[in-house]
Amino acid sequence: MRGLKVRRVAVALGLGFVLAMPTGCGSRDHRAPVRVVLESMPDTVDPHGHNEVVAWAMLCNVYDGLIGFSADMRIQPALASSWEQVSPTQVRFHLRAGVSFHDGSSFGADDVEASFERARTASGRGIQHHLVGIRAMRAEDDLTLVVEMEKPAPTLLNRLTYLFVVPKGEATEAEITAPIGTGPYRFVGRGPDGTIRLEGADGWRGRPEVARVDF
Repeated sequence: MRGLKVRRVAVALGLGFVLAMPTGCGSRDHRAPVRVVLESMPDTVDPHGHNEVVAWAMLCNVYDGLIGFSADMRIQPALASSWEQVSPTQVRFHLRAGVSFHDGSSFGADDVEASFERARTASGRGIQHHLVGIRAMRAEDDLTLVVEMEKPAPTLLNRLTYLFVVPKGEATEAEITAPIGTGPYRFVGRGPDGTIRLEGADGWRGRPEVARVDF
């Protein structure tokens, strides 16, 4: 059962990157929405208030972390363009310049720091277990962040893929109901039947070829 759960998580996370990749099908009408059927609807669209496969499948299209997974589930840069181990318990991340959230606000190290504080103190079932052993995230400047750990953590990069970054102004919200991220798709809203609609957004990856997606 453990192997099955890991496989389902991998498929769900990989789905977001498939949506963002060019399809290579020149004859298809890219203006028509792609409809993605999930086994159930997410309980919440708050990126720090869930630990659901279906929520990851949808939200990884809206948000980025410092680190991401490639389509074949390998660690790759996302909002952090590079990083280096500066001591056994410290990693310095260099962040991408010129990245904006879907509301037009600029992305910076303060947003990562605020997202970490929000995620680790969130009430209820969330992503706190992915942040165990991280003592602090400290912004050195707008585009440099140091992650301090209680002890050496060889799984740190893998776990940071689950910390989606929100604008620091959103970090004070008790629950995020209208996600604002830096991912390839922006959140449009929910229909009367619960359908979640996303639209392609210009961003650091470029606008995705698939223009609209309904979950």
